[in-house]
Amino acid sequence: QDPRPKNQEPITNNQQPIGIPAKRCGISHAGASRSRWSRRHCESLVMRYYPVGLDLVDQPVLLVGAGSVAARKLLRLIRARAKVTIVAPAVGDAVRELATRAALAVYERAFVPSDVDGVRLIVAATGQRDVNREIALAARQRSIPVNVVDDPGLSSAVLPAVIERGLLQIAIATSGVAPALASWLRA
Repeated sequence: QDPRPKNQEPITNNQQPIGIPAKRCGISHAGASRSRWSRRHCESLVMRYYPVGLDLVDQPVLLVGAGSVAARKLLRLIRARAKVTIVAPAVGDAVRELATRAALAVYERAFVPSDVDGVRLIVAATGQRDVNREIALAARQRSIPVNVVDDPGLSSAVLPAVIERGLLQIAIATSGVAPALASWLRA
């Protein structure tokens, strides 16, 4: 016997997002429209990313890349007290200075897939699509969240813009499709 209430329709990937009543989304048992909400509107309510805060204190995190974008990501990871390992063929001055002050491991070499073993989060900031794809693949094979800073399609995690006021944190995310807008809203 079906445990759902009698007025609730079954939910499938093509019908409606979970939590939006079928009748409100205009989807009936026969698929006919019953309201002014369009299927497109209902589909836009489906979240690709689930907002979550990670406790990274003393947790191993891999940062691949060491340019200016990597430096910004590294600063936030250091503030979260993560144990960051940095892998990059060339290390920029800002990353080197931050890594030295925080006593982080820096490996000046190319990424290898075994670099992801044992980490809780990966940030790929290489600026090289083929390397980022290799990092994302290694992460997915091991079920490790990965943020590819310039490619939301390769990412399984996004790092939102954050407004901080003391202990209050407000995260602004655009599912990786408009990071400049998120930064503007944060300002």
